[in-house]
Amino acid sequence: MKNEVFHLARSPYAAALLLAAIAEDELVLWAPTTPGREKKLLRVSLPPQLRGGAWAVFVGAGHVLVADGEAGALFQFTDTELWLLRSLPPTSRLVAALPTGSRQQFALLEANGRLTLHALAD
Repeated sequence: MKNEVFHLARSPYAAALLLAAIAEDELVLWAPTTPGREKKLLRVSLPPQLRGGAWAVFVGAGHVLVADGEAGALFQFTDTELWLLRSLPPTSRLVAALPTGSRQQFALLEANGRLTLHALAD
């Protein structure tokens, strides 16, 4: 990575180590390797409202949420691609992204105590 890393998150959904790194203006998915394995590195630019100080959390096997407290963006990925699936409109200050009983959705906790459910699929 060319830029300083501000946040690093590990996927609890991947069998092998998979990390999401937030740099100043990009999200990078990285699978550190051992000798003999091909290095996996996917990157995408962050939306302007999420540059500088955002955090990331894996919310599904193929999804990572990037937020900065005010707004969020849901990214989807495969072994070879990483893309912005949709932006989440700003509401109250975002505090956390939480798993739910369904693997097809996640919850966002806001500073005012509000909990909202969000589907992973469009």
